[in-house]
Amino acid sequence: MKGHNSEKLRQALSKWPAGELRTAASLRTQGISKSLLHYYVQQHWLELAARGLYRRPGDVATWQAALNTLQGEGAPVHVGGLSALELQGYGHYIHMGGRPLFLYGPPHFRLPTWFRGAIKGEVHLISAGFLAGLMQEGLHGMPVEGVQVIMSLPERAALEMLYAVHPGKVGFTEAFDVLGGLVAVRLELMQALLERCTSVKAKRLFLYCAREAGHKWYSKLDRGRIGLGTGKRVLIKGGRLDKEFLLTVPVNLYANMEAIF
Repeated sequence: MKGHNSEKLRQALSKWPAGELRTAASLRTQGISKSLLHYYVQQHWLELAARGLYRRPGDVATWQAALNTLQGEGAPVHVGGLSALELQGYGHYIHMGGRPLFLYGPPHFRLPTWFRGAIKGEVHLISAGFLAGLMQEGLHGMPVEGVQVIMSLPERAALEMLYAVHPGKVGFTEAFDVLGGLVAVRLELMQALLERCTSVKAKRLFLYCAREAGHKWYSKLDRGRIGLGTGKRVLIKGGRLDKEFLLTVPVNLYANMEAIF
């Protein structure tokens, strides 16, 4: 019996690259029961990375590995916003300590308990309902420290970041500076995202930041096809009103590096 159990594990490990994680549910499809998993952990043949999540002995559970496992099981979640921009070279500030991980998914999606158990740092899961008609547009696969994950292209990530500008999430000044580094965009994709995005806040902020940054591609956008809603958006108390986009912005963007909505 013991030899039979060891053979099941050997077969599982032969398809288990170093550093990757496996859920109990995925291992059950290979004939490894809950009791067997318990036995393997007792024998130190596997390690428990989090409740319901397993790793090879000595491996470290990273957020990339956990997300790769989650996405591999079909979860509609991706790295987006500020995290996606930083991972693609658009980060602006040097931060001490860990950075929050920004993930985006459909409304009502919840991260499984095992995922949050495996991640040591702060995770923000944000509804991408404001891009509901574009759930697959602007996404691509990219290796992060050797692990493939699905994330937003910079164009989509820019809107996701601006949607998340809020106390405790993304500061206005940082978002403004990050967008200032977006010197080139896929114009067709950017136009489609702006037209179908339902967040007036994100669209107005995007156009305001692009205009202020003096990006050459800004004038090539068809503004007439981008709905910006009506009325003022008082987003910063004591700020100044931008008359073109009818939103308040800091009187001096750099007077307070923590200026946020």
